[in-house]
Amino acid sequence: MLLLEHESKALLEKYGIKTATCIFCETEEEAVRAAR
Repeated sequence: MLLLEHESKALLEKYGIKTATCIFCETEEEAVRAAR
C-alpha cells in the first residue's frame, strides 16, 4: 500500500504520533502572513 503524505500524517495522528504542521503558500504575501 502506498500512501500520500497527508494520508500518512492522518494515520500517524490517529495513533497519537504528532506530525509537523504544513502551511502551503502561493504568494510572498501569504508566506509572510503564515510566518506570523
